[in-house]
Amino acid sequence: MRRILSCLFVLLAFAPFMGGCGSSTGGTETGNTTAVSIRVIGYQSSLLAALTVGDLQVGKAMIVLDRLHFRPFSACQDGSQDEGAQDIQFNGPFVVDLLNAGEISGLEGLQIPTGRYCRIELVLKKLESTGPMFNKSVQIEGARSDGTPFLMTTEVDEEFKLENESTGFLIEEADPLSVFFIAFDLDQWFNGVDLMDTFIEVSSGGGGEPIILINDIKNQTVQELIEENIKHSADLFEDSDDNDSLDPEEEGNPLAIGTSVP
Repeated sequence: MRRILSCLFVLLAFAPFMGGCGSSTGGTETGNTTAVSIRVIGYQSSLLAALTVGDLQVGKAMIVLDRLHFRPFSACQDGSQDEGAQDIQFNGPFVVDLLNAGEISGLEGLQIPTGRYCRIELVLKKLESTGPMFNKSVQIEGARSDGTPFLMTTEVDEEFKLENESTGFLIEEADPLSVFFIAFDLDQWFNGVDLMDTFIEVSSGGGGEPIILINDIKNQTVQELIEENIKHSADLFEDSDDNDSLDPEEEGNPLAIGTSVP
């Protein structure tokens, strides 16, 4: 079923590959490791005049990815209790600005085998080194419909997955290069969130101006709801027409669906 979108996606674009031979258990063929280019691309459907998520205006959305796991299709099929041992893992931290296109620092020139995969696991974790995201894993800034600004931050360490255990998804050599998108749907992050509700606590900023703080102390219920929503907000797509963009018709055919890890 086609999802109707009115939000910005973060798109991690995987441009593969030049492959070879080899195999893994379960009959799943894998190729030689080849270079992977990963980029962050802002995407917004509906041609909105501003980035609008429901009745909110969003000015900044940052996440910290601690690591990425690619799980071979055979590992999902054999029922092994140690299926994660076959994962191809990339360690961060990788600080991602969801609203600005650009390569993710530290993910340039990665190597991954061609072949069929069943799952990509993503781990959000607070940044422990210095920088604007220090001690945070997610930060969102914006304003509600009456113009009152909000700042949502969390230190949550969370693992979730993009999964297709029935058929998997294929990473293969292609000319022109294939592109895959991991798309975070910001609209889903705010499912069930109403910042105009009377229970929302409004604080005072440094200059006495009103601001809605959403963190471990202020509006904690809202923070917990957003944290839960994040785990279900990403799908995997393919750029089937090779135009380096996620089009509405492509968005209706996800290769893997986001869900939480038990």
